[in-house]
Amino acid sequence: MTERQHLPQRRTSRRRVAERCFGNTKPAVAVARLRRWIAGDPEMLSELRKAGYRNGSHYFSPREMEVLKRYLL
Repeated sequence: MTERQHLPQRRTSRRRVAERCFGNTKPAVAVARLRRWIAGDPEMLSELRKAGYRNGSHYFSPREMEVLKRYLL
């Protein structure tokens, strides 16, 4: 086993990402905006799904975060 296999995967909450993108709104509104933003961009949604994204998940995996960083952050 390599050293990398021993490291836990860090997941990032959907709320945390939403607050980073839409910090000037209430958390629930920020999450709704993030969800609409993802749904409204077919290319980003396709890449997220390839990375393992599912509608309704509360956390983003590191692979999903890489996709989000390219598009949003």
